[in-house]
Amino acid sequence: MSEKSEPDMAPTSKPLPPLSAFLHTPESIPYSSSPSIIHLKRDLLVPLSFQSNDTEGPETHDARAAAYSSKGVLNTRFGDFPHSSIVGIPYGSQVRAAPATNNEQNRKRKRKEDAGGAATAEPVSSGFLHVLAPTAELWTASLPHRTQVVYTPDSSFILHKLQVRPGSVLIEAGAGSGSFTHAGARAVYNGYPDGRSGVGKEEGRRGKVFSFEFHKERVQKLTDEIGRHGLDGLVEIVHRDVCKAGFLLKRKADELEEERDVSPGATAVFLDLPAPWLALPHLTRQTCPTPSLPTSTGLTPSPSPGPSASAEKIGESTATVTAIIPLQDLLDPSSSAKVSIKTEDGTITILDDKVSNETFDSAKPSALSSTETVRICTFSPCIEQVTRTVSVLRKLGWVDIEMVEVQHRRVEVRRQNPKGYEDGAGPRTVGEAVQRLKWVGEYREHKRERDMADTTSTRQNPTEAWKTQNSREKKGAKDGKIVTRIEPEIKSHTSYLVFAVLPREWTAEDEAAAQALVNQTTKGVVNAPVDGDLKGNGKLRWGGEKEEKLLSKRQIKKAERGKRKAEERRVKAEEAMEDESAPAANEEVGEDIPSADDGNDDMEVDG
Repeated sequence: MSEKSEPDMAPTSKPLPPLSAFLHTPESIPYSSSPSIIHLKRDLLVPLSFQSNDTEGPETHDARAAAYSSKGVLNTRFGDFPHSSIVGIPYGSQVRAAPATNNEQNRKRKRKEDAGGAATAEPVSSGFLHVLAPTAELWTASLPHRTQVVYTPDSSFILHKLQVRPGSVLIEAGAGSGSFTHAGARAVYNGYPDGRSGVGKEEGRRGKVFSFEFHKERVQKLTDEIGRHGLDGLVEIVHRDVCKAGFLLKRKADELEEERDVSPGATAVFLDLPAPWLALPHLTRQTCPTPSLPTSTGLTPSPSPGPSASAEKIGESTATVTAIIPLQDLLDPSSSAKVSIKTEDGTITILDDKVSNETFDSAKPSALSSTETVRICTFSPCIEQVTRTVSVLRKLGWVDIEMVEVQHRRVEVRRQNPKGYEDGAGPRTVGEAVQRLKWVGEYREHKRERDMADTTSTRQNPTEAWKTQNSREKKGAKDGKIVTRIEPEIKSHTSYLVFAVLPREWTAEDEAAAQALVNQTTKGVVNAPVDGDLKGNGKLRWGGEKEEKLLSKRQIKKAERGKRKAEERRVKAEEAMEDESAPAANEEVGEDIPSADDGNDDMEVDG
């Protein structure tokens, strides 16, 4: 019996789809459903995808591109461009148009295409176009408009202010034509969930965009575009009205289990809605969001204790507090909703008589990340929308609220050559006028000499002044004056951008961990809790390490001179004190010690 085992008959895994051309530019233009951008003019870009003969599906996914492309040939005002002359060349190449054909050749080409052959043509030196790799900016300039789009100046500034980076989770409400969706997908991209980019699934969180749209037809078209562009693993399109249903995702653990709400854990939010303040109550970490300002009833509810806390101390007893705030009263402080307080077995419940069904379920998770700071941006064309949005943001605990308007202008820079004498321009200065009169006189003198000369040698040797003037070169294109001009018509959609920040949750456990870290890093500088009581009502506050001021060389020399002078004064003072103390010490010694003569006198008296 042979020891060799039979080959493994397990089914091979399905090959992974190619990477999106929006994220990884191919070396050459492929046959793919992902579009290439055809650059015809400065303001005329057409997205066009090239399908092979054995690939099913439409060749283009834009009505404008479909009008240009027909049976494997791109028809433009600059000429006809067969797809076979475009596929396989590098991106950025210039493609020449094919020669025009008569009706008989067109009929033969049509019969050949119907038989299955691809149309080919030889290039000519007439019209041309450029084929560009797809990017979010080029797609914004060429996409089919289903709604008003967010153009590149706004989208780039929004992503910068929201600090969207690889690995971020972005929520977009109001997908529309998908312009911001493509820009957001590129910003959060750090690999596909299935590891297509060569990075495993265990290498941290994958960036993703959750795009919500309430219009069903736009959802279908955008889903089809995202799939063809290879972004289906990075973008999830959800058909929903977020103002009513919120931003939670419906997920199933298995086929038998019912759908449950799952938080996307967003770190950035972009709302392109006509009434963004209606969706803001669904973007909070509090299970029972309560406004920080007084309501129309005069009551000021306390902040929610959070999902982990279920009890609040009231006086000496502990009771469960359930706060149910009506959505209408939360969004409109001027509403006259009736609120009654009912106490039953230590439970305080705030009820509403008018809107009792539009409340927040405390069992639902938050759509925002609980461990990171969340940033939000709203896109509103009217200032009245801005004021209402800012009012609700303040009530829901958002901070650092600011409004920005992007006034983008494209400036055209070019060189302009000044007009010369040949173009009819006059002298600019007095010196130039004198120089011109001198040149005119020399020219007349040369002409008179030429008319009087009879030999060829004289004609071939003009005066030096005329020879120098005649050989004077004109200023080239690089010697002209640089001028600028603002483009009069700009393809943009200006709106007010409102930005706000929601800090991360901070619980008692987080405070204790931070306190332990401070005690560890300060090395005994802080010996008591930050809020620990000292004698009396004083508080111990740590001001941090003292930073030494940076001094200039002059200040350092001045300080050194001051130290030397102080040292000299100290030495002189010590010497003066020593000089004064020396005589006094001698006098004291003379009084205490008797002399020899005094002793002899005493002895004589005694004798």
